[in-house]
Amino acid sequence: NIAFKSDEEFTEYLYIRAQLLTKKNLDQIPSIKGFYGYVSDVELKKRYDNSHIYFSTERGNGWGIPVMNSIVNGMVPVCIDWGASTEYLKCLDRYLINVDSLEVVFPTLQKKTPWYQGQEWASLNSTNISKCLLNAYNDVKAGSVSQDLVRIKNDILKNFSFETISCNFDSLIKPIL
Repeated sequence: NIAFKSDEEFTEYLYIRAQLLTKKNLDQIPSIKGFYGYVSDVELKKRYDNSHIYFSTERGNGWGIPVMNSIVNGMVPVCIDWGASTEYLKCLDRYLINVDSLEVVFPTLQKKTPWYQGQEWASLNSTNISKCLLNAYNDVKAGSVSQDLVRIKNDILKNFSFETISCNFDSLIKPIL
């Protein structure tokens, strides 16, 4: 199962899937079940429990919380080498999708939201995405998911829980008050 959090991700997934299918390399394509739209926390946890890989092409995710959630829930994250997620995933670069270049944020988004005007996002290609998905799929299938992923999970649980973040924030604010 793969979670899609935006129209952009879902569209990009369909485009990449179509490109893979036209290349006639069906033996290399794992069975993928995607879902799109709102799901409750309970339903999301069920889907996480039944998934092995978290795939995201999201480029506007500054904090990396969905990727952290996926790791804590035991999934291998495949995401763009862009944004906050890369800070703790560099040791798992085989799952980070290389950014080839930058492209202008979607024109329709720029029209709707003025602060996107003139901004650029990571540009991706299906070859880089396919390579990372295949790496993750083969590692999960072989049972050879890295010990680095376990270390990252423990680090997230220790340092990035809501309780830890709240305490850190509290210690920064107390001197000001």
